[in-house]
Amino acid sequence: LTACLASPGMAWNKAGHMVTGAIAYSVLKQESPAALERVVRLLKGHPSYEKMWKKELEELPAEDRDVALFALAAKWADEIRGNKDFDRPQWHYVNYPFKPADQPASVTALPEEPENNLPNAIAFNLARLKSAPDPVEKSVAVTWLFHLVGDVHQPLHTSTLFTTDFPKGDRGGTRFYIRATEKSKPISLHAFWDDLIIGSESPRDTINAAIELRLRKEFARESLKEVDELRVDRWIADESLPLAKSVGYRNGELAGSNAEFSAPALPADYAKEAKAAAERRAVLAGYRLAGLLK
Repeated sequence: LTACLASPGMAWNKAGHMVTGAIAYSVLKQESPAALERVVRLLKGHPSYEKMWKKELEELPAEDRDVALFALAAKWADEIRGNKDFDRPQWHYVNYPFKPADQPASVTALPEEPENNLPNAIAFNLARLKSAPDPVEKSVAVTWLFHLVGDVHQPLHTSTLFTTDFPKGDRGGTRFYIRATEKSKPISLHAFWDDLIIGSESPRDTINAAIELRLRKEFARESLKEVDELRVDRWIADESLPLAKSVGYRNGELAGSNAEFSAPALPADYAKEAKAAAERRAVLAGYRLAGLLK
């Protein structure tokens, strides 16, 4: 784990999203084959299917291609960053402020909620999926949903820390620098969390990871009491934001720096606690994505 976390990556942004997509596939296959068939059909009409996905899918066994398509679709929104036709940078996050109790009155936690934020983007794409007359528009909308449902379950996509060191906020941990160990290179806390699910973007590896997670007793549907909650505002207010505060920032007690050169090492027990929380969030995201698609 330490080796995996020592360098910044795009795991939850890419490989981790792929795991969530594969979980959603397996849930739909079991619970709603008709919905699964419709989503696969939409994805095969996506503008990136011929350009980005088809060749990679054809290299896989036939029985793995549809689940791999879900996995590839889930990371698409990160792969088209900078593409003026599709990229929507503000859709990936919403910065609800967190000011720890021990901070002085001089620290002002300012809300930063642009209209094009994460919860609004999910609502927009759900509406477009339901009502857009053009199947290509529907295919883009469903692909955004694959990704955004994953994003909203990553705690640091929902918060920004305000302290004397971060008077303007730490932008969801992207400016809060730490080291995984004393000898590790400095990375942002956000990047650390992005790396917690899996480090490989191989479709086979992410499919296997999805299977392994779903087979765990603690991640069975009956063990996830909140799994059928499909209100995005509750995912944030009751889950992701409290997790960002309590686990991500340890209620404001986690040491971090606003400069890379002075980044401190994480506590010895931090990685284990964060990874357990991240895996549960990724599994919930997969179940809930399937729930929305149904």
